[in-house]
Parts: sequence; C-alpha cells; structure tokens
Amino acid sequence: MFQIDERSAKDVAKDDVYNTSKTITRVELLEHIEEALLRRNCIQVPADNSQPERLETFYPTLEEHSRHWTLNDKQHMAFVLMASALLQQILTTNSADINQTPASDLLARFARISAQLEEILPSSKQLLMFLGGCGGTGKSRIIQAFLDFARRWHSTSSVIVSATSGIAAMLIGGCTLHSALGISTKSNPPKPSQNHIIAWSPICILIIDEVSMMRASLLDLLDTRLRQLKTRFNKLFGGIHIVFSGDFYQLPPVGTALIACENMGRKKKKRSIIIIKRPGIVENLLE
Repeated sequence: MFQIDERSAKDVAKDDVYNTSKTITRVELLEHIEEALLRRNCIQVPADNSQPERLETFYPTLEEHSRHWTLNDKQHMAFVLMASALLQQILTTNSADINQTPASDLLARFARISAQLEEILPSSKQLLMFLGGCGGTGKSRIIQAFLDFARRWHSTSSVIVSATSGIAAMLIGGCTLHSALGISTKSNPPKPSQNHIIAWSPICILIIDEVSMMRASLLDLLDTRLRQLKTRFNKLFGGIHIVFSGDFYQLPPVGTALIACENMGRKKKKRSIIIIKRPGIVENLLE
C-alpha cells in the first residue's frame, strides 16, 4: 500500500515523488495512475530497434514502459492487461483514504480512473489470462517487463512469479507453484497457517509459467488453496488475478492429460483457440 501524505501537492517537493523513502499525496497518486493509462492503445517502437529515451525511474506510463522494453503490438496488449490489473489493485488499496476526502475533484478523478480500468479489465474485475505462444514469441519478456513495471510502481510485494517446475522457476527468477502455495506433492495438504495467510495478504497477482505441465488436480488445488490464503471462499481463485503462461504444444503433465483442448476453428490450417477446462476461468484465446 502506498503511504499517503496528508499535505497538498504544492507542499511536497518535486523530487519527493521519485524517492522511495518519501510519501506521495492522494492527488499525486491519482495523477500518476491517470497518466499511466493515457495512450495505452498507442505504442511506437523505433523502426531501427534502437533503445528509446530513458525511462522515468518511478511511475512510468504503460506506453512509455512498452517502448522502453521494445514490446511489439501483441506483447503490448498482454502487458497492458497485466499492468492495468496492478494499477487497479493500487487504486483499490487506497480507495478508503481517497473516498474519505471531501475534495470533489479528487473523487471525480477517482471515478474517471475506475471507469478507464473497467474498460480494460473483465467485467468481473478479475484478470484470468492465458499468455501463450511458442518458444521465442516473448512470453518471458512480457513477464520481465511487467515485473519491472511493478518495481517502478513500488508494488513488487503484490506479485508472485511461479512455475510448475524448479528449472522453469529458476529461469524466470521465481519459485515453484508448490512453494508459493505452501503445499507438497501430497493430494490433501493441511490448511495454510496464519503466518502464511498474512504473507499472502498483499498479493494480488500470481504468474504461473509452464502451465502446460499443470495437472488438473493441481488446478483444482490451486483454486481451493487461494480461497483459503485470501480468506475469500466464495471467489474463484480467492479473487486474485492470475496469468497462466506457457505453450500447450510443449511439455505435458506427467502421467495425465493436458488441462487444455484445441479447437481447430473455421480453417483447418489455423489453430484458433486454447481453452482451460474449467468453467469461467479463461475465455477463448486466439493464438
């Protein structure tokens, strides 16, 4: 959660905004989020692949960050979804402080930003996304760009990066999914401890790499466990945002079938969609 300064924006030095040890005002926080969402559908990558201009240390916009990481159009679309989910969490976490202020312009800006995020994210306000593609299409680069975005927005504690195997976890600088959930290979793990629940309290986004190796039983356990960890028993996956990343044409789970199926679409030569086999989790996704 951001530390909110009770002073007005005029009373805070300009360099305070980009100092991690300083607080920012409510006005500044909303200004940063609103500016970040501007021109989100417009990205201009240098034609010669040269590095764009230097990125601001903190609070970059979505368009600036994509340009800095030289994401292409499709990569940018995926990044915008992930980054918007994070900005929604930042806004929601501080909504109580913002709604308590009598300033009408502040409340109007809050409502305007909320409307923008509603245009980007699903109507359920929960992002459940499949980030797919064969090797070399930039899945890991999107994840790394997003993690850098979270760092520049002081929100790394809100994100967990995991993978279904130890090697994959090491390659993306994360942990195994079992470790993140606090479970072993046993089919019926004990309920999470209070310390584990507290550790998960700030987390709003879970990234799972190499999802093709996930068993159906682990997917079910993931749902049950997240409901317990977030103490939201009536919410799918405890209400947190999840990004499933991987390629279902690569390694399958050991000793069982894939948790996905293929729909060949209208043209036989075109693989059209991948669907996670669980109602409501992932919508049809074009490759």
